[in-house]
Amino acid sequence: MTSGIEPEANLRTIEDSANEASRNGAKVLFTPEMSLLLDRNRARATPWIESETPAVIADRLAQTAATNAIDIALGSMPLQSKSELWANRAFYFKSSSEVPTTYDKMHMFDVELDTGENWRESAA
Repeated sequence: MTSGIEPEANLRTIEDSANEASRNGAKVLFTPEMSLLLDRNRARATPWIESETPAVIADRLAQTAATNAIDIALGSMPLQSKSELWANRAFYFKSSSEVPTTYDKMHMFDVELDTGENWRESAA
């Protein structure tokens, strides 16, 4: 999976992958971190992250897991936390449960590459 800036397209990829994996006998589908939104542009990402849409997507993933009889381990997706910072939350959707198990990542990934590109999860 190559996640990008369009959450709906990323979600469709996960749903299609869950369907195919289930048809081929898989019991669990694992996705990478930031599966639903990987966007360095905070201004563009903020309305989505701070909306109700992540909760709607979580409901859809729970339904996808149930419909396909496959657990889905969502690496993570960004969403609003109780503080002013965002949470990088991992989800585990069991096919037999409507309520996912969640974990908020606590160790942020900061890196500066020789090319000048840098990522600062700790800034968000």
